[in-house]
Amino acid sequence: MSNDSETKSIADISEHLKGQAGNYFPELGGSEVMVTLLSERRRTNSALYRFELAGHGVRRNVLVKIPSLRGGVLRDKRPYFLPETDQLIKYRVQYAAMIALHARFGNLTDPRFGAVRPFELLPDYDAFVMEEIAGKTIKQLLRKSNRLQSPLGIGELRGVFENTGAWLREFHALPVDPNTEVIHSNSVDLVDRIEKLTGFLERAINDENFFRPLAERAGEVARNTLKDPLPLGVRFGDFGLTNVLVSTDNRITGIDTQAIWYTPIYEDIGYFLTGLKTYRPQVLSLGLAFGTDRIGMLESAFLEGYFQTDPIPLREIRVYEIARLLERWSAKSVRAHSQQGVGAKFGTAILNHFMRRTILSLLKEASKL
Repeated sequence: MSNDSETKSIADISEHLKGQAGNYFPELGGSEVMVTLLSERRRTNSALYRFELAGHGVRRNVLVKIPSLRGGVLRDKRPYFLPETDQLIKYRVQYAAMIALHARFGNLTDPRFGAVRPFELLPDYDAFVMEEIAGKTIKQLLRKSNRLQSPLGIGELRGVFENTGAWLREFHALPVDPNTEVIHSNSVDLVDRIEKLTGFLERAINDENFFRPLAERAGEVARNTLKDPLPLGVRFGDFGLTNVLVSTDNRITGIDTQAIWYTPIYEDIGYFLTGLKTYRPQVLSLGLAFGTDRIGMLESAFLEGYFQTDPIPLREIRVYEIARLLERWSAKSVRAHSQQGVGAKFGTAILNHFMRRTILSLLKEASKL
């Protein structure tokens, strides 16, 4: 999209929001509404525009999201295990997921759980409008909770992580359409994923001595651990530190999902836990920012929130964490090849060391459980 056409599109969207403000927020009805673009954020997979609607002395914020295809260059260079959603329907898929989440968590009337309120589709722009949820991401909360800045201050996050686990459990129980595609449904799929990722990393990092034995050991543990049929749930996908909002009283809202596949529940659980364990300050400090004790406390809270009184299948989760870390490592190794300079090389060396150590630790634990 050219700068001129983008400017026109934003102006057209602003005018549309002005006309619809009273439908979104009844308190803005019957007044002259001022619409202001507050910010815009572009990612590989989307553009997000934040607007303020003001009238009658009332101010409300909405977000307009335009999803897009995954970055083509990265997709060509490393293994992917999910089909790409057609760009022509991607905004409709995400909007439909938002409607389902709002209905699910609204009906629960549980103060621990929130959901984004969807307003409408904008087919002319392949976009949709939603309410902005007040709160901070878990990533933002963690920034001030490491041992270097807050020696005693991480305990209050226990409730956040427990509620996050409970939110994900409810999400996995979303009603599923009979035609929903089941992917990654058995242990063979995961072993195949581990083999493909270790093979890619072996070539990318040029370390056969590490990745060949890792593939054999991790594959063996996965085969011995995972018993089909695996427990399935609706797949959230990018259930990471930036996609969990925390508002008043530790109320949790998950954002940015398509919710169109059915997968083993361990995928989202492993995704979240590896996001915590590879939080950037933790990687750069080689584990000193939080330490194993603090990470362990937050992990336990999350798992207790998810499984409640059920036994926690820790060995199965560890296997999925290993697969997710290999996937994350693959993505970062692709980016590293495009970076230059001493600082970039040093950062890559730290990352590779941290990933090796973390994966081997998980593999050792899974072997003993």
